[in-house]
Amino acid sequence: MFTPGIVSVTFRELSIDKIICLCRENGLLAIEVGGDVHLRPGDLREAERISALCRDAGVLPVSYGSYCRCEENSGAEDVIDTAAALGASNIRIWAGNIGSAALSGDLNLRNRANVAAAARNFCRAAAKKEMSVSFEWHQNTLTDTLDSALRIVEEINEPNLSLYWQPNQFREFETNIFELTAALPYVSNVHVFAWRGNDKFPLCEQAAEWESYLSVLSSDGRERALLLEFMPNGKPEELVREAAALKSLIEGTSCKS
Repeated sequence: MFTPGIVSVTFRELSIDKIICLCRENGLLAIEVGGDVHLRPGDLREAERISALCRDAGVLPVSYGSYCRCEENSGAEDVIDTAAALGASNIRIWAGNIGSAALSGDLNLRNRANVAAAARNFCRAAAKKEMSVSFEWHQNTLTDTLDSALRIVEEINEPNLSLYWQPNQFREFETNIFELTAALPYVSNVHVFAWRGNDKFPLCEQAAEWESYLSVLSSDGRERALLLEFMPNGKPEELVREAAALKSLIEGTSCKS
């Protein structure tokens, strides 16, 4: 039901080769390959090389983590071709670059319409290559609130569009669990981390919260990748502990810090 994995941009300073090795060594079975450092859009030869590395390591390139913002001239074709060469079944995109409350009146409506139109075209192009598309659940985009996120997905109304989810570190647990429950029908993969505000902690320190999140996520029986994002101190050696914590949460066993 849950596949443990990692977001490659957790370790921007490391090569993708090293990150895939770390996945294998720590029992992480999925990876989201970032499009800003580890696999630039349009580099199909590198995408094929990474795909082979993943295959040999037994790691699924579950997603291409693009930074396509759903704007005009956003390079969608290169992003989709690169994801296909990688062998990813999903492409992560962003719902514009303006928060849902940043504009009002006609400006807000035009921004939403522009993002929706670009995302709709992106989804249809991805569908031709049998790939799904997921909006990042993120601040300063049109998925920065529950209502705005659900609204933009419903406006686009494409069957291969979903939402990534991650807890908002600036909101209370009760708000996060409510939003996850409400958005669940649209949620695909999940970014996993333990933050409070700007402070980062080992995953086990928020085990109770994540046990509740996983209870909600497991309630519909769908397959999802749980992708570690960020280490408490940004150090690769922390992955041993954090990967073990994630697998313990998935297995329902005690999370040891």
